[in-house]
Amino acid sequence: MKNIVCVMSLFLISLSGCGASDGKVQVTGTVTWNGAPLERGTISFVEAEKSSDAADVVNGSFTARVKTGKKNVGVVAYKDVKVPGGRSTDEVISYQYIPQEYNQNSVLTADINGSGESLTFELKGTENPAPKAVEADNRRPPAETSGRR
Repeated sequence: MKNIVCVMSLFLISLSGCGASDGKVQVTGTVTWNGAPLERGTISFVEAEKSSDAADVVNGSFTARVKTGKKNVGVVAYKDVKVPGGRSTDEVISYQYIPQEYNQNSVLTADINGSGESLTFELKGTENPAPKAVEADNRRPPAETSGRR
């Protein structure tokens, strides 16, 4: 009988650990850019001097696990452009086209209270321009075709 009580106690203790929360709640939402769903990007929820939580934005929607509290929110999204004067016709670079007011110097905030919240971020503005040229320092050197000497 003692063995059964001991086993049951251990079982109940192990179950109580399974429900332990990491302090995060599920948040869903949408991100639009100039009225259209953001095709692809990343949304980050940042609390001053603490780690951030992030999620992918796909076709304007995201689902994230975020710690509760007041957050600064940042959104980044990239476009691919052909490299002018590139080594090949299919050489591309990615550039971040969402203005800094929505990422590095974000004006976006959210107050995360509980699970199941739905947030909407309607971003508007002028896209950052595509780079006109790629500096030599930003390109990978051509691969060596000869062996070691």
